[in-house]
Amino acid sequence: MDAPLARGAQLLLLPLVLLCACAGAAQLPLPLPLPAAAEQPAGERVAGRRALLGADEEAPLIVLLREARHASALQPGGPCAAWPLGRRRRVFGAALAAVAGRFTGGDLAALRGCLPDGAVVAAEQDGRVFKAEGPGHSAAAAAPPPPLPRVRVAEGGGAAPPPVAAPSHSGSRETPPADIEAASAAADAALAAVYNVTGASPGAARASARVLWNLDRLDQRGLPLDGAFSAPAAGRGVTIYALDSGLNTAHREFGRWGGDGGRGSRASLGADFLGGKTGDLGVANDCDGHGSHVASTAVGRAVGVAPGAEVVSLKVLDCDGSGSISDVVAALDWVAANARRPAVVTLSLGVPAGEWSAAMEHAVRSVVVNSGILVVVAAGNDRADACGVAPASVEEALTVAASNDPGKWRLGRILGGGGGGDGDGDTLYSWGNAGPCVDMLAPGVDIWGACASDARCGHATDAAYTWASGTSMAVPHVAGAAALYLERNPRASPADVKAALIAAATEGAVSLESAAAQGTPNRLLYV
Repeated sequence: MDAPLARGAQLLLLPLVLLCACAGAAQLPLPLPLPAAAEQPAGERVAGRRALLGADEEAPLIVLLREARHASALQPGGPCAAWPLGRRRRVFGAALAAVAGRFTGGDLAALRGCLPDGAVVAAEQDGRVFKAEGPGHSAAAAAPPPPLPRVRVAEGGGAAPPPVAAPSHSGSRETPPADIEAASAAADAALAAVYNVTGASPGAARASARVLWNLDRLDQRGLPLDGAFSAPAAGRGVTIYALDSGLNTAHREFGRWGGDGGRGSRASLGADFLGGKTGDLGVANDCDGHGSHVASTAVGRAVGVAPGAEVVSLKVLDCDGSGSISDVVAALDWVAANARRPAVVTLSLGVPAGEWSAAMEHAVRSVVVNSGILVVVAAGNDRADACGVAPASVEEALTVAASNDPGKWRLGRILGGGGGGDGDGDTLYSWGNAGPCVDMLAPGVDIWGACASDARCGHATDAAYTWASGTSMAVPHVAGAAALYLERNPRASPADVKAALIAAATEGAVSLESAAAQGTPNRLLYV
């Protein structure tokens, strides 16, 4: 099978239907057609269910519609606005023509009766999505190593760090040193040097201190690292939309530079798609901390790739780092309707390996193709083929796997520089997904970034930091690089940006000798 058709095709076992090339979101083919009522009188067919949905049986569903006008018919004043009576529902029409909610088989039959013939294309269960952090979230995966431990917080104002035990970092190819505190202190010192440059531009601040290993790796074709990171731009004028667990907009990593007025934040709150389920603080309450860490790697002043870019939080993950597919689709629909361009979307999340979502795949594809916004997605952490994971399988998105420098924990190597050799080289993250659906790799193991959750760093403040690993952490490196390119090429299409990043990548830098890595393009992000 040709590569473009191979992405995800092995899991789509039910028949496909190709739609006419209509306007808007409807121009994309949608799979899994519902049978006519006469063909299945006993119930309604729903993707992801082993049995038909009975007339009185209720389930959380996403119903895919043929055209945006069919979704409009469900809006207030439309001919089907009363469907279904008394039930909560969300209607999408910008990125995907669909409706989500808890419906019965009878509701689906009534919807098909209200809309024109063929308007209801398919229905799927509204499943769960998970952050792409740590060793993996698939129940089918081998037993994971212990989760990342709590490590110390980097406080502003010279506060002393709380003592912690030496961690066992999942994903590292060697045992981290007992003096993890020394590595954290070294990272603190590098950040302090950046913040001590008052009124600085990104370039001036970065030139004043050694940078973290992951940033240093981006502007070198090979090892050893030289302790510096020089980017061709800062990402100014570009907005990154982070579909994640929220954002601490007050963290110092998101502050403005002196040349931009020096006050306020480059981070803002877009929308909370959890409906307040995580508390009164809503989207501002990044109780998991995943979103703030990811965003800081993309746009942070000291730890970010594009320290001049803006970031907007769209909250789709809860305090445990999970959410619903319909929340992600709703956020993508919001992006399609509201995004300021040039823009990039980050999806450091996905469905577990072995499950699927046509709705999320097509919403991602529509944001790229129809809305002209690059979507950067995580390959996932299931030790599996990324072609079997949504939305990593979407051809039009930019799918990122995680790389590691296994020698970085030697004294001095957690920051750029510190020597090299002795057989050191870049490797694939040990729990990361791989395969031909991966477009490139970027650093994703032991990444120092903003901490917004006490569970991660003991005491989260606006100047707190912690370590994290996973393909989640690789995504913002690429999103930041896309912002750098868009600052210089603001009219570039998503395909242009993707092609430019792939063309610039370092070929053959990562060891991909394992069976799980077979077929993975050996391209390491380079800026």
